[in-house]
Amino acid sequence: MIHNISRYLLTLVALLTMTTGAWAQDVTINDAKTEASFTMPESDVKLEYQLVRNLASNMTANVIIGEETLTANGRLRLTKSGDNYVPAVALSFSLTDASQQKTLTAQELIAAGLSPQFYLKGDEGWVALGADDIDAETQLPKNYEPGQVYCFELYAPDNNETYGNRTAKSAEFELYEPVSVTFAKGYTTNYYAEGMKPLEEQTGLKFYAVSAVSETAVTLSEITDMAVPAGTPFIAYNSNAEAMAVVMDLPSGISPVTTASEFKGTTDAKEMSAQANCYVLRDGDATPTFRLVEGAGMIPAHRCWIQLSTAAGTRSLGFDFGDGTTSIRDMRSEEVKDEKWFDLQGRQTKAGRKGVYIQNGQKVIIK
Repeated sequence: MIHNISRYLLTLVALLTMTTGAWAQDVTINDAKTEASFTMPESDVKLEYQLVRNLASNMTANVIIGEETLTANGRLRLTKSGDNYVPAVALSFSLTDASQQKTLTAQELIAAGLSPQFYLKGDEGWVALGADDIDAETQLPKNYEPGQVYCFELYAPDNNETYGNRTAKSAEFELYEPVSVTFAKGYTTNYYAEGMKPLEEQTGLKFYAVSAVSETAVTLSEITDMAVPAGTPFIAYNSNAEAMAVVMDLPSGISPVTTASEFKGTTDAKEMSAQANCYVLRDGDATPTFRLVEGAGMIPAHRCWIQLSTAAGTRSLGFDFGDGTTSIRDMRSEEVKDEKWFDLQGRQTKAGRKGVYIQNGQKVIIK
């Protein structure tokens, strides 16, 4: 081992002697030839260098919507301002520097000479926004439309003394506008293709899921936060004296709601058949009831129905709220109802003239 070190040191000395005689005179080797030392001469060579932070390494561009920093793709709510749309909540961006364990705000990034490059998703992929599409002060897009999808990356100009390169693209965010839904007085069935929740707290309005269906009733469970996932049928109860129009937000990430498989919904008007064992919610009933479809008809868009797999045993399904309260009536009497009219001699007739008649076992007087 010593032999190898000695040979290395002697070789180093020889090289120094060949390259500069001045250095060779300053080299000192110990007797064991295991160490060598020398003094570096002064030099006129000046070395200049610049250290920059590489945005492509350990750097993450973040989208901030309101107070939420997106960790996955998200949505930005829009509102109308005159003829244009604007963000309903603040839109901003930041940079997370994992190496230095810090996050820079949009203001700090702009002050550091960094800029966001926004991209709009099109049919052919991402399209970079030009300078005319960006607000010079905020560095955010000028124009917004429902259905647009954006992302961005942060980049540094070539003359930036602190940062270089550019980050990977941020999370995507879709632009959307809330919708207005009118809930009639009383109970109504509802079905929408997007998840929704009232934008503001509502008085006198509750949402229910149909959690189970039996031969005589449907069991309801209240959706306490009134957030309904996309494609989930639900029942709304408006206890106010009149119909109410409610602005419904369309947030993402709503928790699932357990709904009975027999409870179905449609986004479009749908033809109902009397042979399909279907029940629809009747408006105006004194007690909420699903009635058997006994003739062909149409169910409106965004409405729901109960569909049994076997032939119907009753003509009505009441509500069971699962807490001891119920709207279930005597289904046996419901089933034997007869809409025919009889005179006092028991002969079937039509109730057109004044007189006394019998219908469903009850005496009816027409004056």
